[in-house]
Order: sequence, then structure tokens, then C-alpha cells
Amino acid sequence: PSLGMLREVLNAVSIPVVTLIRLRSGNFVYQDREVNAMLHDAEQALQAGSQAIAVGCLKIGNQLDVTAMRMFADHLGGAQCVCHRAFDQCADLIASARALCDLGYRRVLTSGGAPSALAGSATLNALQRAVGARMEILVAGGVSPTNLLELGNKTGCVQFHGSFRKRGATEHIP
Repeated sequence: PSLGMLREVLNAVSIPVVTLIRLRSGNFVYQDREVNAMLHDAEQALQAGSQAIAVGCLKIGNQLDVTAMRMFADHLGGAQCVCHRAFDQCADLIASARALCDLGYRRVLTSGGAPSALAGSATLNALQRAVGARMEILVAGGVSPTNLLELGNKTGCVQFHGSFRKRGATEHIP
């Protein structure tokens, strides 16, 4: 979001806010200048009052861009960095999660590499078992009140991300 929108959100809510840092649509393979621009945006988001930032950088070939992700962790503090769903495109999710842990990341937003969290529930469970003591697995992708309990049982995860809006609702909620 823009800095102005972020400030409005922070003024409107009393819950912790995690700000998505993404320069453009398309893939998650960024040039050095794009990473530098995102670092600047992330720094501003934290200075404005965000609890953390969500970011994801990949290399060609579906590999986590450890160099770029390290820059965010080193510059901002790994505990203030969340890896977003770019993670789901990584060829080896367990190795990528372990690499993020080693960089200091403490949360990853993921559907287990599948189109939905239910479809990726076995992988989410494997991730929870592999790194759950070091990193929060934030389950995302089609999470709803109707499948929340099933997802918890299948994955062993306790954090879930969803819009939880009513189906068919067209009203814009600022």
C-alpha cells in the first residue's frame, strides 16, 4: 500500500499490522534496484508503525533468493520479516523454510505449494513438523470458517489467513 493508506489503516485499527511489500505484479524475481526499492518501502512501513513486513524474492528456477531475503532480514531484523506466498513457488519448500529460519524469519504464509490450503494440507503438516518450533506456518489459500477446523486437524497449524468475507458481497470495506 501507499504510505498514506498504511497510515490510515494504522490509525483505524488497534491490532498489529503486517504490510505487504511488493513492487509490481508478475513474478517474484527481482533486479537489485527493485530489491533496494522494496527495502526502502519496508523501512518506511516499519517506521510508520507496521509490526512486520511480508516479502518474497525468488531466483529463476523456483529457488528462494537467499541473498535478497537476507538483505531484508539483516536490514530490518528477521523477526520483523514474513515470507509471503512467493514461497509456494519454491521447488523445495522444506529446504526453503529451513533457509528462512536460518536467516531469522519467524513466519511464512503458505498453502503448502498447492492451489489451496486443503490441497496442500499434507505439505503444510510436513512443514509444521520440520520447522514449527522455529517458524510460524501461517496457512493461506481458500481458508474459510467452514474448513478452518479441518485445516487445523490436517496440518497441525494454529495460524490461518483469510479474508473471511461473505460470498457474493460486493460492498467495499475500507
